[in-house]
Amino acid sequence: MSRESPPTATVLSRIRDLLGLTGDEEKLQHATHATLSELAALSLENLLRCTRRQLLLSARHLGLTGVHRLTKDELARRFQQAMRAVGVS
Repeated sequence: MSRESPPTATVLSRIRDLLGLTGDEEKLQHATHATLSELAALSLENLLRCTRRQLLLSARHLGLTGVHRLTKDELARRFQQAMRAVGVS
């Protein structure tokens, strides 16, 4: 069974920025590791603190479709599931 390759560091960095996560300069030099760590640490509660717009834009970067009509709660759950599916958990 083949597994999809994880998103590139650019996509993960963009999602991190959209969700308002910030890192210090040292972390930014190691963007892939820092981004994966920050995104993996996001609980459903953390995601629900984001705006719906932030979640929609981030979901778009992950390639999720058909999410614009979801409630914020369901959108956050789908986003979290998608992050786990690409290996960020």
